Formats: sequence, structure tokens, C-alpha cells
Amino acid sequence: MKKAFFLLLLSAWCLAGCERIKPEPPPATARDTELLLPLSTVNLPVYYHLDSLAATLNNKMQGTFIRQWVRLNERGDSLYIEIARTRPVTIRWKRDKLAFAFPVRVQGKFIKHVAGIKVRNATPVAMEMVLHLATNVLINKDWNLLTQTELQRIVWIKDPFLKIAMVRINMRKIVEQTILSNREALSGKMDQVLHDRLATRNVIEKLWNDIQKPIRINKKGTEVWLKPTAQDLQARLARRGDFIALEAELKAYVRTVLETQEMPATNTVLPPYKAKTTDSDSLTLYILARVPFRNINSLLNKELGNHTFSAKGYTATLKDLDVYGTDEGIAIRLQLRGDVDGRVYLRGVLAYDTVKAVFFVQKFNFDVDSENSLVTSADWLLHNNVLEVVNEKLRIHTQPWIDQLPGLIEKGVENGRSGDKIDLQVAALDVKPQQIIVTKNDVQVVLKATGQAAIGLQQKVFTGKKKKKRSKIPV
Repeated sequence: MKKAFFLLLLSAWCLAGCERIKPEPPPATARDTELLLPLSTVNLPVYYHLDSLAATLNNKMQGTFIRQWVRLNERGDSLYIEIARTRPVTIRWKRDKLAFAFPVRVQGKFIKHVAGIKVRNATPVAMEMVLHLATNVLINKDWNLLTQTELQRIVWIKDPFLKIAMVRINMRKIVEQTILSNREALSGKMDQVLHDRLATRNVIEKLWNDIQKPIRINKKGTEVWLKPTAQDLQARLARRGDFIALEAELKAYVRTVLETQEMPATNTVLPPYKAKTTDSDSLTLYILARVPFRNINSLLNKELGNHTFSAKGYTATLKDLDVYGTDEGIAIRLQLRGDVDGRVYLRGVLAYDTVKAVFFVQKFNFDVDSENSLVTSADWLLHNNVLEVVNEKLRIHTQPWIDQLPGLIEKGVENGRSGDKIDLQVAALDVKPQQIIVTKNDVQVVLKATGQAAIGLQQKVFTGKKKKKRSKIPV
């Protein structure tokens, strides 16, 4: 039977065998403490495919990007050149730098002064070359991209020979010097495209805020939310096959919140950039659930109130139920009316079956405080019926909830629209309880969930509205 999330916790209350209690009510605990919640660590690599980055460059850097007259000497000889991209730019990793192959076509008009006469070529000289650039991709303290693009070498495909007045001129050196004098403009434009496409601060800000959005973890009954509160963030840019990986490590406190509880505030202050120094790619969540006894009693009274137990001519009706904490665990007072007329006290401790992923009650027992003479003869009624019904209400299978948790995390981040056409993948999580305590006001449980997560940015074709299929994200 599916219950609200805090029933999942309540179902764990009786692990060890419950000893036979005295007719007097078990003493309530005076414990008034709170479990210390460890910081959760979420490693979320955001993947940018190099082909997508190249598509952006090819879309943004079209046509002629250098037009310049170059004065060659005191005689007034000059050269007018135009440089334009011819074929698509390609990008690959070269050690720890991004290497760009930038094919260009150069057209040149040469004016030479011979014996006081200007001589020029009627048809522009056509030349082809490939500019090889490389850049370090870094992040500054404000989470913005910091690039250092350099022109490393020029590879000629077609040399620039010009024949004027019976003179054959190789313009390679002149053209190379012109390109070198304009290299900052070229690298600056490429840097701007990288800044706009990778947009590291935008992605980080969205992740920081989206990961803190409350996620409802149940579909029916009492609303229960998972609420992270971010505390710290580290990141680095790294090479991962054909991808640039923005590896972010977020630390946060994660709590469950019932519909009657106040939602913790979101931390909107993005901390300054700090470099991620670990190679971990795991997701480790420590989730604190605090379930007040008033909520537990309200739900159980609604579920079991006026329930009638019958067997072999005896009947008893549950009129009231009260769960409270003891120094050893919990006690449950059942107020019965009928052939069994009096109070029944159950007592136990918390348990969790890690193999079956079940919170449960083990070896229930009870004692009775009643003036009804039929109690002794009806002892079997309580054992066979009351304990069976209560035990069934407290036994919760958590595997369905565990199975849906990755999808809930993905949905929560996707709704926040982190990144560009986000594709969040969360591997199956392993969930186990770490600590359980009972206080005078509530039951507190810290759950640990471990797994992996990755974010891929969907590839785009920037000419037209067509989109490429998502590239497989490396794991």
C-alpha cells in the first residue's frame, strides 16, 4: 500500500524485537536534538560538442573579414588584399588547447610604380591558405569565459604569385605580415564567438538556481518536497573526447519538506569561481527528513480511525491512535472499544531492509491496560488482527520511490532550463538510511543516495531551423 513519504519513515520504527511492555504507558522521551546534515555533493558535467561549436563559428564568421591597403615602400608601391573564409572551420583538441583550422582565400591587387608610371594587375591574385589557431579555455573569478587565442602558423595551399611588367612577384611574405598585423582582430572575433556559445556564467547561474528548485517526490496524498539549498560551487573546463566538459561540483543541503512545513529559502548568491580539484563524477545526496508526530498521528488516525477488528465472535474498534517517541524508539497507543476495551501500547525501534529496500516493523508485541475481563481470552484477537493491520500500515516498500528519484531530479533541473536545450541524465541511485533518531517532537532520518549525473547541450545547426540529433554523452 502506497503512503505519503513520512509513512515511509514511520515504517522503519521497529527493527529489533519489541519486549513485552508494562501496562503503564511507556515514558515519553525528553530528547530534543537535531541530526547534523552532511553536505551533499553533486558533480554535474555540462558537455559541449566540438561540432556544435564549429557550427557556430562557421555561422558567425562568414564572408570577408579583412580588407586592407598595405603600403610597401617609399616609392608608393601598395597592395590591397581581401581575406575571406572558404571552407568550414574545424576544431579538435591538441594537448590541452583547442586547435582551429581556418581555411581562407586571399585576393590581392598590387600597384607598383615603374619609372613614374603606376602598373597594376587587372585581375586580383587568388591565394589559398589555412590559418592554424589555438586557444586556452579558462574561467575567470566571475565565472565568465577567459580565452587566449593565438595564431600559431600559416599553411599555404596556393602561393600568391603576381606578374607585373615582366616581373614575377611572390607576395607570400607581404600577405603573411598583413595577416599577422590583423591577428588580434581575428582572434578577438573567435574569442567573442566562444564566449557567446559556451556562456559559462549563464550556464553556472542557471544550474545554481535550478538545482535549488523544490521537487515534489509524491503524486498523491500529503505533499512532500525535496528542497536543496546550495552552499558552494567549484568548476573547471576539461577535455572529454570530442566534448568540452564544464565540470561543476555543487555542494548543498538537501531536506524533505511536508506541505505543513516552511520551505527553506533558496541561496541566490553565486560564490566566486573556484577551480575544481577532484576527479570525482559522482552524485552523493544526504537527505534530511524530519517528520513531526502530529503529522504521523493525523495520517494514521485518518487511515485507521474507527477500524473494526473481528474474529470468532469478538470485535474491537480503534477509536484513537497516538504515536510518540521514547528513549528506545517509539510507542503507539491504541484506544480500543468493544470486547477488547482499553488501551494497547506497542513499542519498538526503527529498521530498514537494505536488500528489499523496505522500512518495516519487526516482532510486534503489546500489553493491555483494561478493566474488561474478556481481554485475556481475546489475546489472540489482538495478536492476529490488530498487529497484522498496524504492521501492514507501517511496512513501506521504498524501491518505487528510489527508482523514480533520478527522473524527478532530471525533471526539476529541466524545468529550470539550465544550459541550452538541456539533456540531463541521472544514473540509477542507491539509497540507504544513514542515521535515525526519535525526539519528543519528531522522527529524523538522514538518507544517503549515490549515483552519477551528466548534462549534455543539444547540438544545433545554425543555418536554418534544422537540428542535429543529440550526440552521445561520454560516461
